[in-house]
Amino acid sequence: GANLVSFNVLPGDVSIVEVLNSLEFNANGIIGEGTAATYLESGIWVGSLTQINGQDGYWLMLDGEDILLIVGEPTERGVYELHTGNNLISYPYRYPTPITDAIPDDVEPLFIGVIGEGVAASQIAPFNWVGSLSEWSGTKGYWAKIQDDLSFIFNPPDLSYQNEEYYTVPIDYEQSMEQAFYFVKEIQIDGVDHSNYDIQVFCNGVLV
Repeated sequence: GANLVSFNVLPGDVSIVEVLNSLEFNANGIIGEGTAATYLESGIWVGSLTQINGQDGYWLMLDGEDILLIVGEPTERGVYELHTGNNLISYPYRYPTPITDAIPDDVEPLFIGVIGEGVAASQIAPFNWVGSLSEWSGTKGYWAKIQDDLSFIFNPPDLSYQNEEYYTVPIDYEQSMEQAFYFVKEIQIDGVDHSNYDIQVFCNGVLV
């Protein structure tokens, strides 16, 4: 199904054919921000998306589980130019970094929220983030919602940081590009431990 990915390592040839070569016939499409390509046959891709950009995020569509193998060099850790609204971006470093630590302080208040694959975080006050998404990770793609145009460079990771908490989704959950996230401010249930909740939403008996 749908995988929200990015690329922090790329080969010299960044064409879709080369970058996705190891997936062979398993990949049927790839969608970027306002651009897309569809796999036809025999390594032929058609669409407006022809090359992979290290700063962008992508929805990669697969027919089945697989492993994407890429041999190349780390992508450039350059300037990200984001526009007002939703931006589909990458995180350029190999090591995970807390959301607030990776964003320079002078532009962080302009971030409204960040959405990953099945996880999300919202900035409820300057430098105060809540949600199931706690860190940026290389190879993951993200929707960054911005309240004004900005330019920034991600802060490099603190290699001493290690996150021992992992957010998981139910095993019968199938990822969709149409995601919705709810941030619960307060739950009032007498006699219930409020420290940990697993909220699941169903549609016609299907966990969505």
